[in-house]
Amino acid sequence: MLSLIICSKHPTTSKVLLQNISQTIGCEYEIIHMDNSQGKYSIFQAYNEGVRLSKGENLCFMHEDLTFNSDNWGYKVEQYLKDNSLGLLGVAGVKVVPVHGDARMGGYFYGCNWDRYYTIEKNPRSAIDMKKIQPLGVLKECAAVDGLWFCIPKNMFQRIKFDENTYQGFHLYDFDISMQVQMTGKKVMICDDIIIEHDSVGLFNQSFSDNLVIFSNKWKDVLPLQRGITLTGMQMKAFTEKSVTRLQKRIENDALKVNILNKYKLGGTSFTKSEQRLITRSLQVYWRVRFQNSSASDSKNIYREFRKEKGNPFSLKINIWGKYLYYGLMRKNSRI
Repeated sequence: MLSLIICSKHPTTSKVLLQNISQTIGCEYEIIHMDNSQGKYSIFQAYNEGVRLSKGENLCFMHEDLTFNSDNWGYKVEQYLKDNSLGLLGVAGVKVVPVHGDARMGGYFYGCNWDRYYTIEKNPRSAIDMKKIQPLGVLKECAAVDGLWFCIPKNMFQRIKFDENTYQGFHLYDFDISMQVQMTGKKVMICDDIIIEHDSVGLFNQSFSDNLVIFSNKWKDVLPLQRGITLTGMQMKAFTEKSVTRLQKRIENDALKVNILNKYKLGGTSFTKSEQRLITRSLQVYWRVRFQNSSASDSKNIYREFRKEKGNPFSLKINIWGKYLYYGLMRKNSRI
């Protein structure tokens, strides 16, 4: 049986998510809903409690804003985890974890990082056309996985645990548990045939940065960690510098987005030049992605909508908040 553990900001699991899971999972399962609507837990604490309550042989830790687009994905998980050399299975991950900075910010530098070809995110810069996805059932070894979705055999928790004593909040649980699995000698892998749509890309803030420092200090004796690739010293140095500088820029941009959204909520219309540039870029990307992912029959209607909005400045302003939410520039406040 597969135990699905969800740390939720709502008292109950979304009916839409429950229906999607039941229609696609293809195996016996249970859902362990960790109600964190009152902020009772850090995600480390919630996941440890979920492990304690679970009855399945394999555990799946997942965000609540997911849509599964693959049939029998639970059955696939069970088959993959029969391999005793495999300690953790995800759908997005990195081949290198540097000493400093966030590995995901290294991008495809030297072709070494951030494999997520089969994860669809409602994010304008990583939008993927479903028709272009060709899953092969191939596993790739990586150093760490992203926390939107990953699975671990329950017996691994005799040797590992979400580190609720060292960390607080909701960041770095995925990389830390990946490192723990690595230290047991088991492999951390990602698969290409479980296709998931993720409705948000998260928020990089000071809390993330603080936990990243804790992570780097905790694992300093084994970092940098490489799996499936070998970088030279110069390449590793350049990759680390990019991971640090890009993260700082991302934190600054996300703070800008939060400020814009707060102004919209309060009915404000006065924006700084930096905020206005971000709004304009968001609109440009929004329409580009709408056209990119539309069918021929939809294109005319989308074009009419575009022309109508371009001719109506008031419409541009009142719709921008919705566009930010829709494309995951901020985590959604509403349920799925």
